[in-house]
Amino acid sequence: MPNDTLTLMQRVSNYCSSQSDLQTFCWKAMNFATVVGLTSAVTSVVHSPLNAYMFAKMRDASFTDTKLWRGSGAYYVATIARMSYLSGVKKNERLKGNQVKDDHDSQPSHSLRSRRVSQYEKVAYFTLGEVFTVQVLEVLSQMRRLSAEIREPFRWHTKHNFYQLATTTVGARYCFGYVNFLALCQAEPFFANRISISDPTVKYLCSGAASGMTAAFFSFPFAYYRDYSLAKATTIVDGKMQTLKFLNVMEQMFKDIKHMGLLRLGVDQLLPRLIRTSTRFAILVSIGSACGEEPLRSVGIEKHQLNRFFSNHKPMTKDVPQNGADKAQPGISRSN
Repeated sequence: MPNDTLTLMQRVSNYCSSQSDLQTFCWKAMNFATVVGLTSAVTSVVHSPLNAYMFAKMRDASFTDTKLWRGSGAYYVATIARMSYLSGVKKNERLKGNQVKDDHDSQPSHSLRSRRVSQYEKVAYFTLGEVFTVQVLEVLSQMRRLSAEIREPFRWHTKHNFYQLATTTVGARYCFGYVNFLALCQAEPFFANRISISDPTVKYLCSGAASGMTAAFFSFPFAYYRDYSLAKATTIVDGKMQTLKFLNVMEQMFKDIKHMGLLRLGVDQLLPRLIRTSTRFAILVSIGSACGEEPLRSVGIEKHQLNRFFSNHKPMTKDVPQNGADKAQPGISRSN
């Protein structure tokens, strides 16, 4: 069959050794997409009001202003990307801090230290991947709100603006992302092993919320600097994104903190972040636990039902000559 007449599924099936492998791959992908889609939808619904509230408090704007709800589309895409990444890491790596404790009797001390270092290095790499995945989308979501408020058009795809989206507060994003990943990979299993609740969904909901609050508390300085820099120290002039230098942002930020007081800072900024991160972790681990490995089965979809779809898309196979004379390849003589 000529290549230009191959269907998409036939092209994909050529990379699989059998129809069963292709069916298994698609079944796993569909289940993973179901979990990620459900997790992202719930997370976006819960977090959009919190993001608009914190942005409004930083800009001294009204929470009911509809312009502050702009950027929800970019945030939803960022949520899908983040949840896909976090779900993959949480499912495949399972970095648990108690693994070091369990191996304490059988491993020498220098091996334990190297294992701890290895775990922290993995978290550092995971965080780098997350920042690369969501940095532009998260900053773009904030710029959509800012653009709507100051009524200044913003085009993200220009060279200048895209560079600003990719680099603005990326250091702070990495720092609080590292703390969040550390809490997800090590603090969440720690809490889960110490919560005596029989229902696994409720158990992981509580452990996720506890680890999320821990992460939000310790990462608050980095997260607040990032959001403050985007909301108060960034503007759009002639369609170009412009941000103050680090020292200027710090000076302005401490003046505002001194003016508002620590109590108001805690109520307006720390408390919403505690709720946001705790619900993110709780939603991630609880939905993953409730849905299981194959959530499609719970809605009546079975793997064998894909046979009807794949029956017309069998992997391409080469014709094998049956004649002994045809098996001889050109340029190779047969021995008598």
